[in-house]
Amino acid sequence: MASFIVALARLIEATAWAYSLVVVGRAVITWLPLDPTHPLRRCLEVATEPLLRPIRHGLARLGLGGPVDWSPLVLLLALYLLRDLLVRWLLRLAIRL
Repeated sequence: MASFIVALARLIEATAWAYSLVVVGRAVITWLPLDPTHPLRRCLEVATEPLLRPIRHGLARLGLGGPVDWSPLVLLLALYLLRDLLVRWLLRLAIRL
C-alpha cells in the first residue's frame, strides 16, 4: 500500500509540474504577436482558462485588476502550494504504513 501512495504522490507532483509549464507557456504566448486562432494559442487557452478565469474575477473583486494579469502567477503559487502540501502529506502517510 505504501508504494501505491508514493506512486500517487509522484503522479500528482509530475502532473502539477506539467500543468505549471502549460500555465507559463500561456503567459509567455500572450507576449507574442500570434493570431487568436493560432492552434497553439487556442490549445493553451483551452487548457488554462477554466482555472484562470475565476482567479481573474477574484482579483478584480479585490481591486487588483488592471493592465497586468496576475492570475497566472496566483495559479502557479496555488499549484505549488497544493502540490507541496499534498505530496508531503502523502509521503508522510506512506512512511507510517
